[in-house]
This record gives sequence, structure tokens and C-alpha cells, in this order.
Amino acid sequence: MNSSHWQSHPLRRLLLAQFFALTAVSAALAQAVSSPDAATLAKYDTNKNGRLDPSEIAAMQADQAKVPVQNASKQKDDVVELSPFEVDAGSQKGYYASNTMAGTRLNSKIEDLASAVSVVTKQEMSDFAMLDINDIFAYETSTEGTGNYTDFAIDRNGMVADNIQNNPQGANRVRGGSAANISMDNFATSGRVPIDPINIDAVEISRGPNSSIFGLGQGSGTVNTITASANLSRETSTVETRVDSTGGYRASLDLNRPLLRDKLAIRANTVYQHDAYRLKPAGAVERRYNFMVRAQPFKNTSIKASYQVYDFFGTRPNSLTPRDAVSYWEASGRPTWDPIATAVTVNGVTTVAGSTTPLSLSLSSFNARPALFVEPTGQITLWEIQQMPAATATNGANNVGGTQRLLETAADPVRTNHPLYSTVRGVTNKNIYDWTKYNLSAANSAMDHNEMTTVQFEQTFFRTDRQLLATQLAWQREDAERLTKNFVGQAQATGNSGYLYIDVNEKLLDGRPNPNFLRPFMGVGEPTHRSQPYLRDTIRGQLAYSMDFTKPESKLGKWFSWLGKQQVVGYAEERLTKQLQYSFRDVNITDNPIYAPAGQPKGNQSGVVAPGATRTYVHFYVGDNNGQNVDYGPKEYHYGTYGFNWYNPQTNAWVVDNNQLSEGAIQEGSGGNAASQNM
Repeated sequence: MNSSHWQSHPLRRLLLAQFFALTAVSAALAQAVSSPDAATLAKYDTNKNGRLDPSEIAAMQADQAKVPVQNASKQKDDVVELSPFEVDAGSQKGYYASNTMAGTRLNSKIEDLASAVSVVTKQEMSDFAMLDINDIFAYETSTEGTGNYTDFAIDRNGMVADNIQNNPQGANRVRGGSAANISMDNFATSGRVPIDPINIDAVEISRGPNSSIFGLGQGSGTVNTITASANLSRETSTVETRVDSTGGYRASLDLNRPLLRDKLAIRANTVYQHDAYRLKPAGAVERRYNFMVRAQPFKNTSIKASYQVYDFFGTRPNSLTPRDAVSYWEASGRPTWDPIATAVTVNGVTTVAGSTTPLSLSLSSFNARPALFVEPTGQITLWEIQQMPAATATNGANNVGGTQRLLETAADPVRTNHPLYSTVRGVTNKNIYDWTKYNLSAANSAMDHNEMTTVQFEQTFFRTDRQLLATQLAWQREDAERLTKNFVGQAQATGNSGYLYIDVNEKLLDGRPNPNFLRPFMGVGEPTHRSQPYLRDTIRGQLAYSMDFTKPESKLGKWFSWLGKQQVVGYAEERLTKQLQYSFRDVNITDNPIYAPAGQPKGNQSGVVAPGATRTYVHFYVGDNNGQNVDYGPKEYHYGTYGFNWYNPQTNAWVVDNNQLSEGAIQEGSGGNAASQNM
């Protein structure tokens, strides 16, 4: 490039402009330094010549450089020191957390632990829209939640319980074993309250036997939540809303207020959440109210307290298809039954059976209890006995030994011919049941109420760069109540609760045409409801001492640095847990010796005469009589007075009594093995 071209080049003009600008700025700064104010001049003009010479300017700049260091030292003294029983949120950067309480109960570096521990930070939960343990387990290793694991149980009779529908918080497993233990700040909990980001700073997942330390239970793994507390120095206000594609929505409010900065602060937050599901009808509402207070009366003394309330009410969808009692009936020629003529019709050909044994294996006897026919609106259209009593019977409502009875479709007898099958197969044909649309557990309902109170006192006796000695005293109470009405998806005392049938009875036992002929229904025998109170008090004390040999500050020097950092904890805990269960059954509570002897509890099996008439076998109809497929979900019925139809052999006539259908306490599943108290 020649000189003339360089002189006219735009880059040259730009560089020259920047040079002159910097020269002007430097001159201005030099002028400002050389012409200081009177106070500065009096302090640094040692030769009294009226200006600052280079050596005097250097002295002034050296003093100015010392000021931030002195301020930083002062600020360091004002910082609230955390105890070893608390993880600093500052150790979390985005999705990375360097410290954890899991494995040792002390604030430790994850890299120093010889166990499989991972920490899910609040930032990660927010970015991935995680709200509960199943959302978290979808992204973690060696963990499975409802998104990638179907949790169910089969009892000795082959009845299937849908654990996801019954208890989604516990429908998970770690390392392919059992469900995770759930703890909060290393307090063991019932696990009834779903994890929620509103009141936590992080979630720690510890896998394997190390998760069982200090009596936290099973060896599969432990999920420990690090709860949030009031912030002593920052005033914050957070409002969040969210919606999802299934129709659910959520709103939350979080307020933190320091009342005495660095000394006393309070925090309160609340959540309203409506859960919607792909299967209809289904829905649930969750409400949370949390209140926290933190006090730092002295530099090394900390007091934290919290009170949390959780409420849930709603209906969850089924995660399993019903047991299939339709396919085999269709393959057998779609037989129907006339209980008055005791005749079976198969492929248009009618044959008189002449006995209670049907000619087709695809039909079987009803549960012996009176039938309760329920429409998808929840309306009860019929309450009638299902078996005609014998002519010599003295108690028609209870006697089930007659010849005429209603029948229902039977499941494929593959389980009988192949004993390795533990249960009847579920529906796999979408033409029978579309499991992407209809909730067959819609008649169920659940309610949870949980109150959690926690108080923690922490005192640091001394703290140096090398040593620390601190203690913690803490108390926590969990007071909970759970009510469940699981008609479908839970094994009942008798009968099947998860079977899809077809009503094949052409007539009712009183001779009328059956208005529900060829309609599909979910049959539930003697549905049982449960109340499960839970009370747990935990008191604990910890004394922690740590020695860090990697920071030599004494005569030991570097010769002992290879010992690293050592921590010792003394731990004592007393825990009292009371877990009870009361069971109930929907029964005829009318005081009438025809149904149950006087003074005998309704629904119980004890007594001279089995009170069969007091119990129910519910038909939840889920479709019309076209196509024999599911068209909608069931709905829970209401207690009240209904007409009960029964046959009196003494008068040879049908009787309709207005009786009361309600809930009665039962002995099965109450107290005894269903209740526990542990210390």
C-alpha cells in the first residue's frame, strides 16, 4: 500500500480519530489529577508546590487501592455464615450443584462422597417444567417414574391394583428395585405430599444402600428435598402462572420480607394448581400454603421455623386397561341369557339349560350381592337381588340358593389352562376400549390433607479456616389424613374391581325386559373405602466437627495436608409414627331383620345369617348397546333413599322397599395389621 493511499484510507482516519480522542481523555485525567481539590492537595502535596508531583500521585493512588480491600474485609465480617447442616444455594450454578447433604447429613462436596448422588437444582426444575418426583425421574439415571414405568400389584387372587392411579407419588422405583424413600431436610416423611419447586432449593437423589443411613428405610434410594427458608437480606416478590396442553393450569405467589435486615425475615408462598388429564372425565385440585421465618440473633446462632399445608381433592385416570371379559364372549358367539326361562342363545340358537350352569363357558354367575345399576350421570336406576331364593327360604332378601340368577360375560380361561398366568389379560383392542380417551376410574375420588411443622435451632461454637464445631436441634411434626374411594383399580374384599363386562341378561329376575341389555359395564363387588390418618413426631440432635488439613494454619503445616478434610457427626433421633386405617363399605343401612339380624353391623360377615342383602355389586355402565364398546367413563353415585327390589318366597311376590344406601364401618382392613405404631 503506497503512502498516498494510506493517508486517504478510511482505516487511517479512524485510527487517527481514536488516537486524538485518547490523548484528550489522558490530558483531562492528568489535569484532574494534577489539579485536585483542596483536601486532597493538603494531604498529598508534601513539597507544598501547589500541585501533585508524580511521586505524590503514586502515593494517592496506592491509598485509593487499599480502600476496596478494607471494605471487602468489613463486608466479609457481615456475611451470614452457614452451618454444616445447611447447603449454600450459592454452590448451585445453573444445573450444577457442588455440595449436598445426602450421604453424610452434613454439607459435603459431592466429589468427596463414595456414593451415587445427584442434585437437581431449582433452575433445572424451572427450565424443564418439573413439578413432582415423576417429572424429575424422567431425566435422571437409574430412576423410573410414571412416565417410563407402570407400577401395579397383583394379589393372590389375581386381582390387579393400579398403583399409579391410587398413589402416583409412590409409583416409582430406583435402581429397578422399590420406590424411593422420601425425606425433607433429612427428616423421614410419609411421602404423601408431592415434591414442588415452590418451597425447595434443590432435590438430592441418593441411590443404593448409602441412602439407608440413619433409619431412612429401604435400600433402593432416597429423594431428599432441601427446603427453602426466609432470606435475611433480600426482599423478593415472585408471581408465576402456567398452562398445559391438557387443560391444566397453575398459579403461585412467593413473598420474602426481611423485617430486620440480617436478623429476622419472613416468607410466605401459596400455590393453586388444577390438574387435567388426557383421559376424560378426570381432574384434581391442589392447594399449598407455606409460611417460613428465620432469625439470626447472633452471628453464629440461627433459628428457622416453617408451617406447610397441602390439600388435594380429585379423580385421577386409570393407567391400566381393565381385565378383558369381552373378547372371549365375542369369540364364543356372543351368547345371551334369559334368567326366567334359564335359556342360552348363541348365534341365534336358543337352548334351555334347565339348571344354573350355562351351556357356554363365556358366561358365569354374578357376584351374589344385590346389583346396583349406575348410569354415567351417577343416577341409580335399579337396586335388585341377582339370585332368586329357593321356595323354602325364610329370608328372601338374603338367601341366594335359588335356581334363577343373572349372568355376566366371563374372561378367557387361559389362566385356568395356563397357571403361570398370574391374572386375566387386560383389554388390548381399541375397538372395545380406547385407552387414550376414556377414564374408567372416573367413579373414584381421593382427598389428602397434610400439615407439616418444622423448627430448627443451629449453633456454631467456633469456626476457623481449619476447624468447625456446630450443633443442631430440630423437631418436625407431620399430621396427615387421606380418604380414598377407589371403586375401580383397587382389589376389593370379594369380587373383581377391574373387569369390563357385557350385560347379557335379556330380562330382569322380576320378568321385566332388561333396559341395559348388551351394554358394557365395570363390575365392582362390595367396594371398600378407606380413611388413613398419619401422625409422626421426630426429634433429633446433631453435633458436627470438621478438620480441614488442606488449609495449614498451625505448626502441623503441610506435612498433614494429605489427610484432607475429615468430618465427624454425632446423631440422635427419636421418632414416633402412628399410621391407622379405617375401612368402610357402601351398604343398606336400613334397620330391618329381613336384611340383617337386629344389632348386627351392616356389611359384616359375622352373625347367624350372612347379611348379603346389605352389600352391593355395582354395575357402572360405560356405553350403549351398540357395538359393545366403551363410550364414556363412569361416575360416582350419591347416598340416599332408593327402592330395593327383592322376592319374598313366603308370599310368592316381589317387594319394593325404600331403603337407605350409605356408608358403614367394617372390620376387614380396619385396625389390626392395617394399623401401626413405631418408635
